[in-house]
Amino acid sequence: MPVSPRSPLAERVSFPSADADVTLEGRLALRRGGSSEAADGLARSIGGGGGGGDASTSTPPPLLLPDLALVLLHPHAALGGSMADPICSAIYREARKHPRFGAVAKYNARGAGESGGGSGFGRGRLLLSSLWRRCQGGDDAAAVIRAVSTGEGIGIDGEPTFGDEEESEGEEGEEDGRSARGGGSCSSSAAAAETPRAATAPPFPLRSSRRRRGRKGYPRIARTFVVGYSWGSCVGAAAASGLILAREEERGQGGGEEEGAPSVEIGGFVAVSPPLGTAASLALGSGKCFSTLSSVPSLPVLVTMGDCDLFCSERAARSSVEGVNAARSEARRGKQGVAAADSFQPLSLEISRGLDHFWGAEDDPWSREEIGRLAERVVAWVLEQDAKSKVVK
Repeated sequence: MPVSPRSPLAERVSFPSADADVTLEGRLALRRGGSSEAADGLARSIGGGGGGGDASTSTPPPLLLPDLALVLLHPHAALGGSMADPICSAIYREARKHPRFGAVAKYNARGAGESGGGSGFGRGRLLLSSLWRRCQGGDDAAAVIRAVSTGEGIGIDGEPTFGDEEESEGEEGEEDGRSARGGGSCSSSAAAAETPRAATAPPFPLRSSRRRRGRKGYPRIARTFVVGYSWGSCVGAAAASGLILAREEERGQGGGEEEGAPSVEIGGFVAVSPPLGTAASLALGSGKCFSTLSSVPSLPVLVTMGDCDLFCSERAARSSVEGVNAARSEARRGKQGVAAADSFQPLSLEISRGLDHFWGAEDDPWSREEIGRLAERVVAWVLEQDAKSKVVK
């Protein structure tokens, strides 16, 4: 599949699921950056030129490589949710515009669109006995997140999209220009995209000696961010937490990255209008899904919603967030030898006044404006967390 180094490519793809015989319909936008060898060469040429200037002019700015991935999860398929949801689509389009994202993906869960494995998930078939089955979404979401992070299992028309694994020198040490992104308040991701380099940024770092594997023709993803809307936020919480715990277990056993296997590093999670109200939690078990975030106290999490949400009152949201924060703090204290990078991070809760669960109707101009602002805020928050992770490291 041809990939442009300058503009993203949106393509109809199929993603793997938790079952080998089930594939999920999706969309994937890719952007390829220059290789690490080319980046090092450019940094050396800039740094070695012109000997009469001061340090600020002789220091090469870091290159911005598209090494972030974003995966979007839509509302419950049995209630009409799909990847075509206006909120998911708006965030997808906003992230595609930004040069820091190497891969932006959304997909139809089972029972939505042309995704397989949807038998028994028609509208009106929400039975409590089926809500915790694997096909409800958590394991499928983890499979898609892993595929987007590594390039494995993605196909077009039933054929593998990307080539066999290749090894290269690690690009984990490359800087992404956090000074250009700020790390503080970022009101618009589009504004951040207009300043891809920082004149006062630190010098371009040397490549690490670590080797990484990747799929030929696929961008090398350093961190993956997960964004879920409505029920998708509950599925995303469970999937992201499970992947982080699995990665920690691999590290503890001396496997995974040390053996060169593709890995998934979750950089953060955004829950848009999670259905955490009493009725929704009883019907969907959403509170139980959301509480899985307690097991990963270092994961940055943003919860954003309207104060007129029918499925989650402001009081219910604050109660849920406070409960998870208390459990995270306790889990953090129970860990031995935790590094500073793994410190406890409380969930952030942002409430927009006058907005409901759907952030307005799709055909309402006021609604489109608010959804656009939401998309900008989500992408800006992702960039902020990426910049902060560089500072910590």
